[in-house]
Amino acid sequence: MRRTRVVAALVPLAVLALAGTLRFAGLARVGQTYWDERFYALDASAYLGRTPAQLRPDRPPVAIAENSWMQPPLGKWLIAAGELPAAKSPWGYRSPAAVFGTLGVGLVYLLALELTASVPAAALAGLLVALDGLHLVQSRIAMLDVFASTLGLAGLYLLVRARPRPRSPTATSGHDPRPRRPPSLYLMSGACLGAAVACKWSAVPFLLLAAGFGWHWLPGLRPGWSLRRRWLGMLTCFAVLPALVYLASYTSFFVQNGPSVGGLVRLQWDMFQYGRHFDFAGASTSAAWTWPLLGGSIDYTQAVYFGGGLRIIGGNIDVLRVLTVGNPVLWWAWLGATPFLVWWSALRRDWRAGVVVLGYLAGWAPWLVAGRAAYGYYMLPAVPFMALGVGLALARLARADFRLPRVAVLAGAGLGAGAGAAAWAYYPVWTALPVGFYHFAALRHLPGIH
Repeated sequence: MRRTRVVAALVPLAVLALAGTLRFAGLARVGQTYWDERFYALDASAYLGRTPAQLRPDRPPVAIAENSWMQPPLGKWLIAAGELPAAKSPWGYRSPAAVFGTLGVGLVYLLALELTASVPAAALAGLLVALDGLHLVQSRIAMLDVFASTLGLAGLYLLVRARPRPRSPTATSGHDPRPRRPPSLYLMSGACLGAAVACKWSAVPFLLLAAGFGWHWLPGLRPGWSLRRRWLGMLTCFAVLPALVYLASYTSFFVQNGPSVGGLVRLQWDMFQYGRHFDFAGASTSAAWTWPLLGGSIDYTQAVYFGGGLRIIGGNIDVLRVLTVGNPVLWWAWLGATPFLVWWSALRRDWRAGVVVLGYLAGWAPWLVAGRAAYGYYMLPAVPFMALGVGLALARLARADFRLPRVAVLAGAGLGAGAGAAAWAYYPVWTALPVGFYHFAALRHLPGIH
């Protein structure tokens, strides 16, 4: 029993160590800002008063000293937190994303443990996210997506922790001797989800998803509450508190403009209009329906390494890339598990599969109907739910009859090994490691590499 507990404690630490190593190693390899870092890292520096803000011509009429005004401020403040001790350097403005990316892997493990009650299944889910290319790339760049994804995941995890528990078999009729989770977890969940929205509006579907599950579970947590009290509690946790967190992220705006509520409202309207009508038709944009099939990968360093990334290094012709392509083992395994999870969620009415399927849709489906230019990396918030779904499906098979448990164990081991092999092949083009010209020509046969 003691050995089992030691193993159960060491497994998540090993997964976290792997995730952190992959995300921090060579973090400053690209020695200048690339892709949207040129907006967010510079605005973060301007927040600290170290560099003047670079205003774009189409800025809103209200005074706001930043270039990326069309995105909420909290993610940029988090980037600034990395620049504060490390100055405006690649390590400084990228390290917060690496921290949040590593924490996101840990949250996947914890949430998978809640969904499956299985350490091996939770470890597999965490490992699959740790080895996923899209999650890895977004954890190594000073952009906002990984902050919104991790904070949204934290909010859902806290809510799942707060759910009503099954009654103990030893409980007397009408009584459950185990204490229910306090509603304070609802408040913490709402605060995390409000912070996610304050990083990027793409987290709004996760706030709505949490509110839906929170409403469903609240009668089991507080059976004595009236309908009016339930409404007040839900509005407090998932509307008022997130709104207060969102407003708090605009402290610098109020410092510049005073208590200008009207100015803030106009700014939010301008942000909405900008996002709604964004129609940049560049080669990097892609249709959302192609993303689950590993379509829409982007070369983030196309403006840094000209000529297709070709470089002469040590007398050899090498190629440098940072490609936003996921790990095909995870993405294809998810597609294979999806029919089972949808069936299990719809026909068996199992909340676990519902959390996974709806979480995935919250990260992907809005872009199917957005009617604006979109990029493949917008799929990032859905990646943790792919890993959760694969782990959950295998955990269910492991509890089935006949020979399915053995199949589940072998499938899990195979997926872990396959994901590791794929990550070994893709890692150079995820992290700008020099790849020999002929080696890269061979890699181009893999999905998403171009």
